[in-house]
Amino acid sequence: MIDVTKCIVEFTELPSEFISIDVPPLSTAMAHIPTATYWIIWSVVACAAQITGLVGMRHEFITSTSEAWELSSLAHKVSSIHEHLQSLLHLCYERIDEKKLLEAFEDFKRTIETPQMDNLKILLKIFRKEETCYLLNPDKTEVLIDVLRRKHVLLLISDLDISHEEIRVLEALYKGERVSSELNYEILWLPIVDRSTWNDGYEQKFLNLKSIMSWYTVKHPFAIEPAVIKYIMEVWGFVKKPIAVTLDPQGKVLCPNALNMMWIWEIQLSHLAVKKKKVFGKFEAWTLELLVDRLEPNLPTWVSQQKVVCFYGGVQMEWIESFTTATKGLQRLSTLG
Repeated sequence: MIDVTKCIVEFTELPSEFISIDVPPLSTAMAHIPTATYWIIWSVVACAAQITGLVGMRHEFITSTSEAWELSSLAHKVSSIHEHLQSLLHLCYERIDEKKLLEAFEDFKRTIETPQMDNLKILLKIFRKEETCYLLNPDKTEVLIDVLRRKHVLLLISDLDISHEEIRVLEALYKGERVSSELNYEILWLPIVDRSTWNDGYEQKFLNLKSIMSWYTVKHPFAIEPAVIKYIMEVWGFVKKPIAVTLDPQGKVLCPNALNMMWIWEIQLSHLAVKKKKVFGKFEAWTLELLVDRLEPNLPTWVSQQKVVCFYGGVQMEWIESFTTATKGLQRLSTLG
């Protein structure tokens, strides 16, 4: 009886801004509450009669078979009602969580797409509000997230399967010529994990990865706001392969994945800064210039001359040779024309 009563009270205290009383599952639950209340009152009366008899008759009181059956029947009835209401309450909380997640997602989306004075507001929103915003610095000491304020920040996003080789290359980029670079930048690792399957094995794997990283890391993957994880996956396109999102000192996203260019160029961030004038400020979407770069020095001239540029290749040499012959023939015809 007490459990059902608490359950009914819990329904009345659900936040109306996230769930409507006119829509299932809450509307379904509210329709069952009068019946549940009826059986609670009936049970109270039945129990009161039993208690009165016990107090008045003392040891001589013996519960009749019909009374015992009634109590047993009521216990089963109320227990079933409680089970049903609990299942509806669970559905209500799921609906509330979905609404909260969507609201937090839109809030983060608005924030990151709105010009800011600095990057701190965006960095703070990456983490759950109930979490103290502490990070681990390269020395594995707890520091406030404010240490990243007004710096270029490269958000390294991965699961726990990021390879040691990828970490090694990033470490070379981070340490190699960082001192000589004019850029005030830091790397922050955001591990994306499945909370439903988390276990001690994953915990140890996270601790091992965290220990070998020479940049800032989160204290624990669960500190990351679920809505931000949703944004990372849906907007920045993270699935499993690591990505690196670059933020400028104002928190503006300059490139949703600078990692590809780093792997291909295999050069230090300071060289990228010279090459692009300002690495984080010039990490743009993929273009022909970024794609070809050192492979074809004449590309800028071709582009300025508005020439048609065809990229082709593969492992089938016969096809490549026949295609090359065909394109040369086409060039000759166009020259004659």
